[in-house]
Amino acid sequence: QVQHMHVKAHPELFKAISENDATLLAYYEDVIADANMVVYVVEAEQKPVGYIVARIQQRPESVFTYSYTTIYIDQIAIHPGYQGRGGGGLLIQAVLALAKEKNIARVALDVWHFNTYAQAFFVSQGFEIEHTRMAYYLNGDKG
Repeated sequence: QVQHMHVKAHPELFKAISENDATLLAYYEDVIADANMVVYVVEAEQKPVGYIVARIQQRPESVFTYSYTTIYIDQIAIHPGYQGRGGGGLLIQAVLALAKEKNIARVALDVWHFNTYAQAFFVSQGFEIEHTRMAYYLNGDKG
C-alpha cells in the first residue's frame, strides 16, 4: 500500500514490486540480519498487521557537525483495515523506548510531501519538521 503510493507519486524513483517478489524477501532477510537494524511487528487478532524498520546510524564528527547517533525510521506501515487503532503509535513507542534504552537522543524519519496522512500521524506522535528537501528536475518531467 505505501509502496504503491510512492510509485504513483514518483514512478521515476520508486519500483512497483509484488509482495511475493524474491528480491523483497532477500531485502528483509538482510535487514533482519543487520545488527544496526531493528524490526518490530504489531499484531491484532493474532496476526501481523503492521511493522516498523529502523536503523541505528552513527555520524562521525566533521568540520561542520559534532558526531551523533540517530535512530532513523526507514519504514512503517499498518494494514489499511487496522489504521487508526493505535498500532502505529505502538510501533513508534517501541522505537522511542529503544532510543531511550540506548541513550540515543534523536529519532528521525523522512516523509514525502504527498503523504499528508503520515505527516499528521508523525506530528501526533511528537515529531517536528527539522528540514525540507527540495529537488529540481532538469528535464522538467521528473523522469
